[in-house]
Amino acid sequence: MIQGCNPPDDIFLMALSFRFLGVRYVFDRHDANPELYLSKVEEKTCSTNCRLGLMTCRFSDAVMATNSSYQDLAISPGKIPPEDVFVHRNGPDAKTFQAVADFVGISNYRSNNGEYSGIFR
Repeated sequence: MIQGCNPPDDIFLMALSFRFLGVRYVFDRHDANPELYLSKVEEKTCSTNCRLGLMTCRFSDAVMATNSSYQDLAISPGKIPPEDVFVHRNGPDAKTFQAVADFVGISNYRSNNGEYSGIFR
């Protein structure tokens, strides 16, 4: 199985070549990236990215979504059968989550921490 995530994504093109060997491709949709291009970038760029997002969904054997809104994006414009799209949660269960005190020693591990803040274009 090959797992790709977040459109615009062309990993599905590489995954297609493995389909002949019986390898399945699962698309993990974390955000509505192509759809957000409409609010930030020109229509032509969005058109390309939206097409890549749709093709990624259509060539997937299954699509994982982080919530029902992204699930709907795969089912409706992505034209994926609802039984091949499922929601997976990647946060704590609010019913069982218990907050704990901050770990004071975390500052000793700063050399291992990384962060990116910006816009990918």
